[in-house]
Amino acid sequence: MEINSGQMCEDLMALLGRFKAAMHEIAEEHHLTPIQIGALYAILHGETTMGRVASTLHCDASNVTGIIDRLVAQQLVMSQESERDRRAKLLQLTPKGQQMMDEIIARLPEVVGCTKLNSTERETMHAIITKLTNA
Repeated sequence: MEINSGQMCEDLMALLGRFKAAMHEIAEEHHLTPIQIGALYAILHGETTMGRVASTLHCDASNVTGIIDRLVAQQLVMSQESERDRRAKLLQLTPKGQQMMDEIIARLPEVVGCTKLNSTERETMHAIITKLTNA
């Protein structure tokens, strides 16, 4: 059976739905929202700004303020003024935030179902996802 590109898009939508459900499950386990996990992920790879987090989350910077304020209150994120531009807030994970993200990232493959794939399937999936994201 030949799979056309329309069917591939339907398959991707189903996978996206599964991924969103997994994110909700993991978020609940950590008393977070999926958007808060997205914000933590945006900060994961080092110090960043509110604007970059907003860009990663595809939302307005004014929406990110409340999300970050709640993460700061939970001691998962540190926020400080930039020395170069006092209007900019620099964000980074606290050790508690880093530990939580390490746990989430370790749990995600199982919850999404990636652990059901063998090494050849994982390599193929990686190549396909890379090709699609670089299109």
